[in-house]
Amino acid sequence: MSADLRYSRFAQRREFLAESVAAATRRAIDAGEATGHDPLVLIYTPPARGNPYQQLLYRNCDEFGVAVVPTLDLETFDGLRWPHPIALHLHWTRPVTSEAESAAAAESAVDRAIEILTAAKARDVRLLWSVHNVLPHECRFPEADARLRQWLCDEVDVVHVLGRRTVEQVAEHYTLPVDDRLVHVPIPSYNGVYPDHVTRAEARFELDLRQSDRVGVLFGALRGYKGIDVLAEASDRLDAGHRFVVAGSPFDEETRVALEEMADRHPNLLIAARRIPVEEVQMYMRAADYAVLPYVGGLNSSAGLLAVAFGLPIVGPQLGTFTETVTPEIGELFPPGDADGLVDAVRRLLARDPAETAAAVARFAEANSPEAISRRFFDAVRSVLG
Repeated sequence: MSADLRYSRFAQRREFLAESVAAATRRAIDAGEATGHDPLVLIYTPPARGNPYQQLLYRNCDEFGVAVVPTLDLETFDGLRWPHPIALHLHWTRPVTSEAESAAAAESAVDRAIEILTAAKARDVRLLWSVHNVLPHECRFPEADARLRQWLCDEVDVVHVLGRRTVEQVAEHYTLPVDDRLVHVPIPSYNGVYPDHVTRAEARFELDLRQSDRVGVLFGALRGYKGIDVLAEASDRLDAGHRFVVAGSPFDEETRVALEEMADRHPNLLIAARRIPVEEVQMYMRAADYAVLPYVGGLNSSAGLLAVAFGLPIVGPQLGTFTETVTPEIGELFPPGDADGLVDAVRRLLARDPAETAAAVARFAEANSPEAISRRFFDAVRSVLG
């Protein structure tokens, strides 16, 4: 891409962002007048594709005098000059170094990101950062990424963690603050996000599953740290009539081919390695008796919160925030990477009283509803930013 074309695209994005912020400012002023809060426009980046987490987190923003606006990247935001109060909420940091082809290029990209954020602070932009993972998935330049994250820890106004043990879980790479800037707000349940009108019988018919099968589902982006190979191994050790269903977009073509070959070798493993349309999510969730999350890495995951929204208990690893999400009432934990441990956890879960477990899952989903978590998030943010 030529420099002139790149500049033109940035100019168009910046113009669109300015227009969006102008409209958001009017909404924030109206919301502030209705609620007694000072108006605030919160710009967030990068916007997630295929995961409604951000929409759920921001759902009740107007109750706090806040209007939200997405922007594609930090470069687009850098062109914004605005006379009214704004905040920038940074989510995943992977885009900063994702296009770097060398460690030196990654360091330069981090320098540029810090330059943009420092300039924003000088313009009185309030900065927030959500710690979604220890380092970006498929991280190629951990030193550069860790340096950016340490700068964020030291300089932003609000550091949002999704789990209570995040401070210790990331400590090998950077040091989170332990003062009032650190706020804990978990991932919300995905209640009401996806269509939900398919019956269990219809879902199983569509997926060629017997009504008598016991079925565990793993739904979401299919990447190496999800531990699908562990699930495949476990699928050979469970009783007859037990199936694992895996559905979601593969990380790349190589992953897709490997997963299809894996399914051929393990007859009790059904894999749909493709983008699942919104309307079809219910098919996989309603066909299942429980969610199975065999992750071998990672800090946070919304997969369990999607499961409880469909009334499913969870079998998950003793890892990251799973140890907080998968409480004894709604699921079973097992050592990550341990296929035998996974099988034992499944058997323990299926030996429970299903009515009691279903009631506990419903209570958990309601207690962590999008509305409850969104209000908790903005209450925490307002307590720091005013």
